[in-house]
Amino acid sequence: MRGFPIVGVLAFCACGHEDSSGDGGDSDVDVDTDVDTDTDTDSDGDCDDADLDGFMAAACGGDDCDDADEAAHPGAPDNAGFAWRLETLDPGSRPSLALDAAGVVHVVFDSADGLRYATNPTGLWRVETVDADGGGVPAVGVSPDGAVHVGYVAAPDELRHATTAGDAWTVDVVETGVVVPRDLGIAIGADGVVHLAWLFWGGGAYEVDYASDEGGTFVTEPVGDAQERSGVAIAVDAAGAAHVVWQMPDFALTHAAREGIGWGRETVEAGGTPGTLVAGAGDELRIAFVGADGIRYGERTAGEWTIETADPLGGFDPGLAIEAGGVVHLAFMAIRDGLGLQVGTNRGGAWTFEGIEDSEAGTPIAVDDAGNLHVAHSGGGRVRHARRLAPDGVDQDCDGVDGIDLDGDGFASSATGGGDCDDERAAVHPGADDPAGDGVDQDCDGVGGTE
Repeated sequence: MRGFPIVGVLAFCACGHEDSSGDGGDSDVDVDTDVDTDTDTDSDGDCDDADLDGFMAAACGGDDCDDADEAAHPGAPDNAGFAWRLETLDPGSRPSLALDAAGVVHVVFDSADGLRYATNPTGLWRVETVDADGGGVPAVGVSPDGAVHVGYVAAPDELRHATTAGDAWTVDVVETGVVVPRDLGIAIGADGVVHLAWLFWGGGAYEVDYASDEGGTFVTEPVGDAQERSGVAIAVDAAGAAHVVWQMPDFALTHAAREGIGWGRETVEAGGTPGTLVAGAGDELRIAFVGADGIRYGERTAGEWTIETADPLGGFDPGLAIEAGGVVHLAFMAIRDGLGLQVGTNRGGAWTFEGIEDSEAGTPIAVDDAGNLHVAHSGGGRVRHARRLAPDGVDQDCDGVDGIDLDGDGFASSATGGGDCDDERAAVHPGADDPAGDGVDQDCDGVGGTE
């Protein structure tokens, strides 16, 4: 008989198992010394890999910070969907952007075909013409009932208002003889009243005018004298009062609040061009503007303005959006390395900015209830929409921060939702010492050296 080699042995052993019950079977206490990737099915407390991702639970000495989620373990992608998604909507320029309560994006812009409107309720963009007479510096807002409202300048020098609650647009004239402004402002109150502010030639001087449809039709009134190239921004507070900011003839950045039938004024800063105004709780206001020290951000609480420089290198057309938790986001056109769309945040306690792509004009920014960012801008004759998903709040790679922290300094990279502008050097992060003269931005505030 020819022998066959034994290539494996299957053995059963009661090794160390005591039949304490006398039933002739296995021990009542199943001693489990297996510490590989098997699940601890007998619940004896030995180290587990319950989600079978190859990493043991941190609770028993392993390094898996969430042993119920196979996507969470050391080395896993963290905030993998945080990258910007860029889309071309249509030929055009000077876009304005707003979100409705469901997070649907609404964009209006000027084009060779007049005022154009784009939206994505199904995830796919639909683009249509609103008014073939033109759509100079359009501004869009959405009322609480979901109706879309647009203010814009059309030939011949008419300020018009267009609205739709479905498939058809209704257009009416608000004012004639207007000056095409750098910025036309629109704001919609919680009561659905539409408020507009714009630059007007008042027969000898420039002025900022205001109108609302509170009585069912638009009624116009002057707010104050203005510098001939002034921008205009408007917001409505929780009580329904309108607030307007603009540049006076002496270049002072001025805020006016509607009080009864008049306007109360105050100076925000000695010189500045407004970008965006946002109303918060009570009389709280937030503003982004261009000042002598660069891109500036201000907050008004209890009647006092507190202002700081967000980006000292400067730019123009600053847009502003505030998350529900108070995190601030800015977008603007930069004056460095040519023209470019910059988006920044103070999420980590210090301002950090990143360049998105080459662009030429328009930087309205909005944030939805989930914290996802939306920006519209134009460049090369095209209107573009940029979207970035919010950090998901989950530490997938188990490094202690939400996002990737390659250098282990406790700050996630700016590319994955954190504030670290150089994730390969642990000495570079928000709040780090930033000595002047070395040309390195250690504290990620956008400029080298302590400011």
